[in-house]
Amino acid sequence: MRATKTPLMPLAYVPTGSGNDFARGTDINQDPLKALEQILSATQPVSIDVGQYSETTHHHAGYFVNNIGIGFDAAVVASTNHSKAKQWLNRVHLGNLAYGFNVLKVLFKRKPFALTVNVDGQQIMIPDAFLVTTTNHPYFGGGVKILPAASPDRWQT
Repeated sequence: MRATKTPLMPLAYVPTGSGNDFARGTDINQDPLKALEQILSATQPVSIDVGQYSETTHHHAGYFVNNIGIGFDAAVVASTNHSKAKQWLNRVHLGNLAYGFNVLKVLFKRKPFALTVNVDGQQIMIPDAFLVTTTNHPYFGGGVKILPAASPDRWQT
C-alpha cells in the first residue's frame, strides 16, 4: 500500500450502508438526505488521501479512500455481507449487529498467513499475520475506534 498525491478529482459521498464508518470518520452526516445537503452547501473542497494496493496472489490492484484489510477482518466482512441475518437486521436498522454474530463464526475458522507489505519502498515481512488493515479515519467495523489519531489526509497502519 502506498499513499499517493494525485491530481484533484471531485468526489462526493452519500452514506447508505449499515456501518458508515467513512462518514463517521470524515464528519459526514450519516443520514443520506442530510449528507446530500452538506455536499450541496459545501463551499470548500476537503482533501483526502487515496491508497493504492496490489495483491499478488490473485493479481488484483486498485485504489481505496476508506480502509482496506485482509485476514480476519475481511473474512468477517465477507461472511456478514453474505448472511441473510444482515439483510434482515438492515431492514430493522440494526445491521451493525450482524458483524458481532460473524466474529465468533470466523474466529475459529481463520488461520494465520504469511504476508509481505511494501510501504513507501520499505518491505515488511509478517510470517503469521491474522488481521492487517490500514485506514485514513479512526473507525472500522461499524463504529469501533481502531486508530483514534487517523485522519483522512494522513494514512496510518
